[in-house]
Amino acid sequence: MVTPWAFGHFLLRSQGIFALPVGKDSTQRSVQFSGAGSIIIQSGAGKVTLGNQVQEAHAGTVVFIPRNTWISMDNVGKDKLTHTDVFSSPGYEQYLRSISVPEGQPIVPLSKSEIDALREKYSAYGVYRQ
Repeated sequence: MVTPWAFGHFLLRSQGIFALPVGKDSTQRSVQFSGAGSIIIQSGAGKVTLGNQVQEAHAGTVVFIPRNTWISMDNVGKDKLTHTDVFSSPGYEQYLRSISVPEGQPIVPLSKSEIDALREKYSAYGVYRQ
């Protein structure tokens, strides 16, 4: 689930709730131009790459993402990795929604050309690398 939080006419931030199956990576490495963010690990274990640092994170870990910092996460545990992401500025959640599927729906991998097109479409919110 990815939703913006709004107060009146002013969008304050955006959030998303995600699940990575065992052995999968997030395939999301991004620079967030417009603000910082946080990832809250709810269950499972992940290998988080933040800038040049790599650390394992478990349930209860909060990862703070400074502006303009590369971020990625791989599921290295034996169970599904669930996490909530919160971004200080809206927009990036639109990209995340475009590459996600609702819980319980089958995961159909996107082709490289589909991923490239989505990254181009949402390039105002982040820079992506593989």
